[in-house]
Amino acid sequence: MTGNTSSYYLNIAKDIISKIPNGSSKLLKQAKYDILISRQYILDNEFDKAKEIMSHYSENDNFGFSINQVYVVCDFKIPYYEIMTKLSMHDKDYESTSYYADLYLHNCTLYEFRSMKLNLLKYIVSNIHKDQPVFDDKYSVLEKAVLQENLKDMTDQYGAFLLFDIESTIDTLSTKDKENRRSFLSIVLGSIVLFLILIGYCGLRIFMNHVNKDTLTQLDNRRKYENIRRLCRQKHIPHCLFILDIDDFKKVNDTYGHIAGDKVLKTISSIIRKYCGRGISAYRYGGEELCVVLLNVSESRSRIIAEEIRQTIDSTTEKFPCHITVSIGLAVSEKGENVFKDADKNLYIAKNNGKNQLV
Repeated sequence: MTGNTSSYYLNIAKDIISKIPNGSSKLLKQAKYDILISRQYILDNEFDKAKEIMSHYSENDNFGFSINQVYVVCDFKIPYYEIMTKLSMHDKDYESTSYYADLYLHNCTLYEFRSMKLNLLKYIVSNIHKDQPVFDDKYSVLEKAVLQENLKDMTDQYGAFLLFDIESTIDTLSTKDKENRRSFLSIVLGSIVLFLILIGYCGLRIFMNHVNKDTLTQLDNRRKYENIRRLCRQKHIPHCLFILDIDDFKKVNDTYGHIAGDKVLKTISSIIRKYCGRGISAYRYGGEELCVVLLNVSESRSRIIAEEIRQTIDSTTEKFPCHITVSIGLAVSEKGENVFKDADKNLYIAKNNGKNQLV
């Protein structure tokens, strides 16, 4: 997970932890927060920093509470065993690793934290050095046993930890605050649901962006162009379209190679992208043929933009292997009708009239 997402969970957890009643010695909430920070350091492969924080604690710490208090065991001891297991593994101290891992698994079994148990087993099996086959076999067998229970693997460690933290911490609040606790829990769980929906939406947007992007030029692809063309037709949106084609592009590929040809395409696309926005969008239609759609932009303004692009490419020398020019065919759609054939026809005329021109 990213650092920003980790900070999101840390801030929520810190707020929850602040509501745990204080003991008569070290604050349990501070210990819990240190556990969270140590876990983050381990995720970032900064084991020395995690070890420094954990050196202030031991498994005998009860923070002034009875040893049987559930929140001491769940909020400190189980996470403590997890962190110490990972630190011991990093130091290749397999005797200590086995000691802390067995305590962690025992407590997870006792409190039925099955997903957390599976997470640690997967971590051990994935990170164990191959010179320890017996140690590896022991935890591989345990992992398979847990998997056979048809449990869902909770891969989001911070999400899992947050839910666990809420469940264990809520029990520590006073009885007279039950109504407030229910409200607090609803708000937190509601926030989690909204966060997951947002993550899903962002993931979908990223996926759709990837589907609609040409990977070489970073322009939208032909699929996206067909979508905008269909929208213009359905909504009767007036627009201008110009098609841009690189002159003698085959000769560039044959003479300088396809890598040089790709560089030409990317450079021209970057020039066009500077004009995109505010109703102007660009697409790679196919090969060296690029399209620019200008919504609600006048024909005169569209011609000015197209001519500026042509002149900029014509005067660019240092980024091309040779002198590169483009021909452009422009057409106007007054009521959203498809004018691709008209623009293509004008492009053909520009090519036949000597290239490097706008028609």
